[in-house]
Amino acid sequence: MKHLLTITLNTLKIDFSQRGTYISVFVLPLIFTLVIGVAGSGLGMGGDSRVPLALVDQDGGPLAQAFTAALDESEEVVYVAVDEATAMQYLQDMAVVMVVILPPNFTTDLQNGHGAAITLHYFEMNTLAIAMREAIQPAVARVTRTALSAQISLEEAEALRPFADEAERQIYFERSLELAQEQAATDPIGVQLVMAEGEVSANPVMGFASASPGQLVTWLLFTLMAGSVALVSERKDGTLRRMMSTPAPRWAILGGKLLGRLALGMLQAAILILFGQFALGVEWGNAPLAMVTLTICFGLAATALGMLISTFARSEQQASTMSLMGMFLLAPLGGAWFPLEITPKALQNAVQVFPTTWAMRGNLDLILRGKGLADVLLPCATLLGFAALFFIIGLWRFRRD
Repeated sequence: MKHLLTITLNTLKIDFSQRGTYISVFVLPLIFTLVIGVAGSGLGMGGDSRVPLALVDQDGGPLAQAFTAALDESEEVVYVAVDEATAMQYLQDMAVVMVVILPPNFTTDLQNGHGAAITLHYFEMNTLAIAMREAIQPAVARVTRTALSAQISLEEAEALRPFADEAERQIYFERSLELAQEQAATDPIGVQLVMAEGEVSANPVMGFASASPGQLVTWLLFTLMAGSVALVSERKDGTLRRMMSTPAPRWAILGGKLLGRLALGMLQAAILILFGQFALGVEWGNAPLAMVTLTICFGLAATALGMLISTFARSEQQASTMSLMGMFLLAPLGGAWFPLEITPKALQNAVQVFPTTWAMRGNLDLILRGKGLADVLLPCATLLGFAALFFIIGLWRFRRD
């Protein structure tokens, strides 16, 4: 055990003696997280940062038009008007957060003094959808005031002189809508929440909530896989062979090398998590034990992958290139650079063979869905399985070399 600790500390000492370590391990990840988070915060429908909704207007009457006009002025939501089938497909594809449906008799019911129900379809796990219920209340309130004022005006006019026919009555009501200014005392419009059927992974996440875990997975993967460069270098110059001839057990020598690199990666992860939590407002601290466990499991998988790479690479340049290629392949396909929800289902299923996919799934569960350790046991177990697989193959090849 003493040999293991000594080699681990010596490995860290060598890493920190190189100036490039501070830039590639600590500075660049923070810069990329900040820049990508800022860029992603402005993404939405057509570059709009407001939350996207799908609006189904089955009425088309003046009060429905008043509702959509009020939504146009919202600073929190932006809508696309489509038919119901298209809207529900958008919801399933997570192109929108919520579907808002105005019923066929929306204007008529309000005109006759009855209540009208706006139906909202959303997915339970989508916390944004609950907030959007409040975001559309200004539009509801505006239509409420307009409907009540027009209804009062219509009733007063009808009491003074009955209308000749329904067409005249309708014209008067529509004119009253344009002049309605009074504040309603109560809202005749109810909002009914209907849970959408089926399952969906998550709403596509943008901004810092996506950039922080995404860049953590990306840079931790690269840092730990880059440990292969040091192993190849020591193998080429004979340092590793000379260490194997010392009294130190072989497991302690190899374990110390890998543990030193893992410790460097965990320090990098801690800095990125703290930066995300306190500087960017990302909810990393919902379940600290689960977060630490998941990060260590992913770190073990990435470290073992770096060891495996070192057994294939014949030069430091090859090891560095393979590490870069691994990062550029595994990180984006695992959902670290863009939400997997926007990709085809076939691709979403195919990328389950990557450790980055499971790391991102666990991180997003912790950050966005408030889940705990029990909920990320599957991603943790899967990552440990990757670590065991990479380590066993790497150790077998290492002994052959």
